[in-house]
Amino acid sequence: MLGREATDISNFYAYADRPILLDRNPNMSGRQAIDCDHAHFCNLYLYATQHPCIEAVSGLNLTNATFDGYQAWVGGTHGFYWADSASTSVSVNLRFANVRLEQGVDRGAYSFYIARSANMAMLSFLNIRNDPGRRGWFLRNCSDVRLESTVHEGPTLALDVDASVRRLSGTNTFWQAGTTASLGGQKMVWSTPKSFSTAALPPNFVLDEAAGPQLNAETEAHQTGPQLTVPVDGTIELGVSGTVGFLTIDTHENVGAIFHLNGTANTVSRGLESAAGLFSTTKDTPNSVNIYFEAGRYLLQNKRGSSLRLRIGRPGGSFTPL
Repeated sequence: MLGREATDISNFYAYADRPILLDRNPNMSGRQAIDCDHAHFCNLYLYATQHPCIEAVSGLNLTNATFDGYQAWVGGTHGFYWADSASTSVSVNLRFANVRLEQGVDRGAYSFYIARSANMAMLSFLNIRNDPGRRGWFLRNCSDVRLESTVHEGPTLALDVDASVRRLSGTNTFWQAGTTASLGGQKMVWSTPKSFSTAALPPNFVLDEAAGPQLNAETEAHQTGPQLTVPVDGTIELGVSGTVGFLTIDTHENVGAIFHLNGTANTVSRGLESAAGLFSTTKDTPNSVNIYFEAGRYLLQNKRGSSLRLRIGRPGGSFTPL
C-alpha cells in the first residue's frame, strides 16, 4: 500500500509472504510529508510466512490509522513491525483493537515492534491477545502509550521499553507468571499490587521516563493506596525481595502502624504503633496484623479473627514496584 489518504480496507483475507506492506506515498515529497492518513483496516485475517503480518517501511509518516473489527494475525515473524531510522516528522494516533496473534514462527520476534526515528505519539492497544510463542511489545521513541484489556501469555519478554518511551499506562492487563520486562530508563509512577503473581508487571500501572519531571507525582501517588479487604487468615503481597521503604497501615478499627521493609536483608522493622499488641513482624501471631518475609515475598497477614479493611501508604515512593 503506497500511502494515500482516507483509505478503508475491510473484510480482507491474505495468505502471503507479506500480507500488508505500508510504504511511502510516491506523490508526496520530503520526509515531512504525510504518507498514510486516515487509514482504516477492519476485519482482517492475515497469514504470513517468513515475514511480519503487517510491516511499515522506514521513513513512513503514518497518522490517524486504525486496525479494528476482528484482527486475526497468524504465522509470520513479527505481528506489526515498524523499524524506522529515516523519519523526521511525528506520527500521531495509531490504534490497534481486537487483535489476536498466533502461530508465530520466530520466538525472538515481537507481536508489536515499533521503533521510530521521529516520535510516535498517541499509540493505543485495546483488547489484544499476544502470541504466547513470541515476545510482546518492543517500543522506542513512542509517547502517550496505552495498553487496555491486553493479554500476554507464555514466559517470554513481555515488554521492552527504554527512556525514549514517555507516559505508558496499562489498565486491566494480564501478564503470565514467569514473563519478564525490560524497563531501562523507566520509573514506575503508580501501580496496583501484583497479587502474588511472578509476572513482569502488575495489572494496572503507569510508567514514565526516569529522567522526567514526575518525581512529585510519584511521591504523591504513594502517599495512600486504595482501600483493601483482607479476609480472615488471608494475606496480601507488599513486595518481593529487594523491596525497601517505609509503609503506613491504617485499618477500619481506627488503629495504625509504621513499618520498614529492609530490602534484600529480608527483614521487617517495626516503628510507631497506635495500639500495642495489634501488629507484629512474626507470622501467625494471633489477634494481630502480621508483616513478615517468606518465600521471596514481603507479606501482610490478617490474624485479627475477622475481615480487615485497611489502607497502605508508601511515603516517598521508594518502593520497588509491586
